Amino acid sequence: MRKIWDEQSQRPLYVIDEVGLHRRVQRKSKKIKRTTVVFEWVMIFIVLLTGGFLLIDAIIDQESIYSYLNAIIIMLVSVPIYLARQRRLRSSQHFDSSMRGEIDRALATVNYQIDRLRRMFWWYMLPFLIGWGLNLVETYQDRPIWAWILLPVALLIANWLVRWEIRCMHEPRRRDLEALKGMLDDGEDLAVGSWQ
Repeated sequence: MRKIWDEQSQRPLYVIDEVGLHRRVQRKSKKIKRTTVVFEWVMIFIVLLTGGFLLIDAIIDQESIYSYLNAIIIMLVSVPIYLARQRRLRSSQHFDSSMRGEIDRALATVNYQIDRLRRMFWWYMLPFLIGWGLNLVETYQDRPIWAWILLPVALLIANWLVRWEIRCMHEPRRRDLEALKGMLDDGEDLAVGSWQ
């Protein structure tokens, strides 16, 4: 927004620098898209890598069926991550290429990230918890007490980190995008009002 002097009314007027605003929207949109793509591929990679290591370990050590199930369950978590990614990509094509469309696309992506993080426990941590729990129950005589304590502590820390990321990274992005959208709406309202 820029301040200019109106000679007729002898007062300042405020106008939106559309080119600057559009560049700002594009920059934010690209950053949000890049963050989301990295998040999705890292999650898929981590899940497949962890499941693969567990499967190889189960095969090498000739462990029980629980170890094989644990590895397979963890590897299968990559399927809903990939399907959600495909759904997000399809839905992002419905936005137009205008400034408003870019803001709406970026807002939809931020909301997708927040939703994924809020569901992280059920989609990512719960399968790990089930697998780790099965492994602990199966080999409970061989496990020290710290192994039993480590699981709930790790889950509490992971839950805190997820909530921190939402509060400190994604919520401010959403507020900033909503402010940009509001600025754009105000500019359109002013433009429409000036023609009437």
